[in-house]
Amino acid sequence: MSRVYLANDMRLNRNWAVKEVKKKGNGIKDEIVINSLMAEANLVKSLDHPALPRIVDIIDREETIYIVMDFIEGESLDKILTEKGPIPEEEVINWAIQVCDVLEYLHSRNPPIIYRDLKPANLMLKPNGVICIIDFGIAREYKEMNASDTNILGTRGYAPPEQYSGQTDERSDIYALGMTMHHLLTGIDPRKGQPYVPVREADPGLSEGIEAIINKCTEPAAENRYRNCLELKQDLENPYHVTNKWRQSLKKKLICFILVLSLGAGTLALGIILGIKGFLMNEQDYDLKVKGNDPESFYQAMEIYPERKEAYLSLAELYRDGASDNNALMRLRNAVLTNAPEITSSGGGEVFYDMGKLIFSEYEGNLKNRAYAAKAMFEKAAEEDFKYKDMAETYLKICSFLTEQSNTSEHSKADYREILDSLKKCMDTVEKEDTKESNYDRITLYYVISLIINDQSVYMAGLGVDKGEVAGLLDMVYHRAESITSSLTYVNRLQEKMSRDRQDFTETLNRRYGAGEKKRRAGGIL
Repeated sequence: MSRVYLANDMRLNRNWAVKEVKKKGNGIKDEIVINSLMAEANLVKSLDHPALPRIVDIIDREETIYIVMDFIEGESLDKILTEKGPIPEEEVINWAIQVCDVLEYLHSRNPPIIYRDLKPANLMLKPNGVICIIDFGIAREYKEMNASDTNILGTRGYAPPEQYSGQTDERSDIYALGMTMHHLLTGIDPRKGQPYVPVREADPGLSEGIEAIINKCTEPAAENRYRNCLELKQDLENPYHVTNKWRQSLKKKLICFILVLSLGAGTLALGIILGIKGFLMNEQDYDLKVKGNDPESFYQAMEIYPERKEAYLSLAELYRDGASDNNALMRLRNAVLTNAPEITSSGGGEVFYDMGKLIFSEYEGNLKNRAYAAKAMFEKAAEEDFKYKDMAETYLKICSFLTEQSNTSEHSKADYREILDSLKKCMDTVEKEDTKESNYDRITLYYVISLIINDQSVYMAGLGVDKGEVAGLLDMVYHRAESITSSLTYVNRLQEKMSRDRQDFTETLNRRYGAGEKKRRAGGIL
């Protein structure tokens, strides 16, 4: 449908992807191509998700339309598949969970957005392990009353049957994700028209759980598939739970329970004893799992008692020591959000707040991506009545400030004034704390403030926010960070990060304010 160029902005010294479409040249397809391109532009410019490219400009010329978009650095999954062959199951599940998150975001728009062309070629793996979806050329808004889509578009083999004969909806994207997983795991290209075979016929080493999940995704009848991406993601996080062995174990437990009940009042005492014994076994099992160092044991503990805090907080502490990457953090985030009702029922403010701080400080990526990933945690924390509610609300304000507007240069000088005042109040709050977690709270806040100043100084300089105040705040957080004495590994690690960044961040601040002052004198725009 188009050509895509890598372009360099010589003024800003950054790369963009530029999509070019000729208005004439494809005969009867011209109108479809142009309409699809403009539909893509209108859809994408309304979206705000770290795994989706932003549109920054549309240039409509007499014969050609150009759309300037974020350049997504990385490799497409079809290229990785070609170079390496079938991908290990654990990696494919990790990628699929990330894709579920993005699709869930699209499907939750009003009206829902159906992507309609999910395949390995449209999924990019960034160097930090994050999956991005590209090319919205045939995505569309779902209109429930439509009998069928206007145009039959998509990639044969990945697209579900209804995409060629009826109305697509969320389950159509789930089918395409199933076929994408099938292709990545087996190397069998669905575009070649071969009959569908379950993945374990192609590779007996794959698990029963992933086969059952993919089979359900790719059911020809949409009503037999997963209803939404949340359901699919829950099974991907626990593939064993969809196996026949798991179902049989549940069936046995149910039969035993019915037998105990059927014995009647005469054996009620036995039922009570068995119940107490089961409770004590669960307690013992939970306590053992939350004392380990294996992340899987913590997730197993969450399944036993999803409402209890120990498993979440202990795993967060393990990850603070540097035992995590973006995929691990997103898995923990998803587990917390899935179990949020149970966590909330037992007063979960501390859990949500701790998860938010962990993600904001440890997630690898630009500041907006960190804020987007952490925002849901602070939203939950801000709803709870707990000790750090004010801090959670301030972090939420920061996340909203960084994520809700498509262009951070749209913020006003007053907006930055409010954020700087909030950050100073937070610093005063953590300085008064004297608990086991105080040093971690302090160093996390100081580190986040240094990131915000470094990221936003170009806009503050352009708006004329007082340099002395901004530089003074940056010096203050470095001074306070250096004054912390702690034997905790994760506190020391963040101290070292701040020490390494200090010179670069200070030089960047001075350079940007110098350029900003020069621009303002010349009456220009930064």
